[in-house]
Amino acid sequence: MATSERTLIRTRGELSELCQLLRQSSRIAFDTEFIPERTYTPELCLIQVATPDFVQAIDTIAVPHLNEFWSVLVETDAEIVVHAGRQEMEFCVAATQALPKRIVDVQLAAGFVGLGYPTSYTNLVQRALNVDVKSTETRTDWRRRPLTHQQIEYALDDVRYLLASWDEIAGRLDQLSRRAWYEDELRQTSATLLEDPAARFRRVPGAGGLRPRGLAVLRELITWREERARMLNRPPRWIMRDDILTELAKRQPQSIDDLRSSRGLGLDSKNNWAKEVLAAIARGLEVPESELPRPTGRRDTTEEMMVVKILAAAMIQRAGEVGVATSLIGTNEDLRDVLDWYRREPAQTELPPLLEGWREQVAGKFLLQLLSGEVVARITAKRDDVQLHFEPFRPVSS
Repeated sequence: MATSERTLIRTRGELSELCQLLRQSSRIAFDTEFIPERTYTPELCLIQVATPDFVQAIDTIAVPHLNEFWSVLVETDAEIVVHAGRQEMEFCVAATQALPKRIVDVQLAAGFVGLGYPTSYTNLVQRALNVDVKSTETRTDWRRRPLTHQQIEYALDDVRYLLASWDEIAGRLDQLSRRAWYEDELRQTSATLLEDPAARFRRVPGAGGLRPRGLAVLRELITWREERARMLNRPPRWIMRDDILTELAKRQPQSIDDLRSSRGLGLDSKNNWAKEVLAAIARGLEVPESELPRPTGRRDTTEEMMVVKILAAAMIQRAGEVGVATSLIGTNEDLRDVLDWYRREPAQTELPPLLEGWREQVAGKFLLQLLSGEVVARITAKRDDVQLHFEPFRPVSS
């Protein structure tokens, strides 16, 4: 049986044959099924691929050595099409320390053409192609073998419509002249896939409330947790929860007795970790003042919070008018950055994200007009309806 006719790849020979075909294709859709709960790197159970000519799956439990496949993805000049493909790309980076040359993320692109973001694969296919995809195997344990025909078909559906969905969305991007917006955002999100996990310490819940010294300690604790999790092949949260890390970064204990007073640390079963934790805290305390991370948190006055809410309403309205997902444009933190920038000397400060690139075109300019009074808010209240409008300021003639 030819590889292009085979449904499930289960031998190294079949995998090599598939990889030869993939190297000849200009477009490859790609998805995975995995179990994330128990290991540092999620346990990969199945890979699904589609080209314009065939749709197939690789049984990664039967064929665990996948270097040839990952090499194809990073060496080919083909488009590698995914939906919300962060985990897929992390598998690729773990195997090759590189990303594919031409990544396409249809979920991200959908957010620029009015299809919403983040949008599930099922909803995206329905909205883009008017095709209903079944979601009957969402709770499947993909480690169990043998896989049923129903499970395999469900998995293949996850890539079966990816290329057609991208064709439809790409056409809309070009029609709206937004491909450059999407590609700029894709470059930024892809860059985060290659960063050191410890560099993400600012995204840990509670980090925004820490002072610079606490952030330095948190960074060292995150680095320690990543190393320990990798060594034990366990998810980082199994090593130590985020809330405990931020509490330690805030309290900065410097002895075993101090550590014992931290709830949830579990020192009775993890005494061998105590010295490592204390060493990480000590490293954070030794960071020179000039090298401390800048704090991200801030305390807003009531008036500032009201202004941010008005800016948020304006951003939501602009997102609806333009057809770009609000969640892609920015957050309340981004709006606070715009307000801070506006109140300072703009020529002497770095532009916030909402005032750069496509975000400036979609919302940033409009927000500055609102802050300067060139745009004003107006409320219309009818019997069964209340609406908030933003429109150009028109002076009342005397």
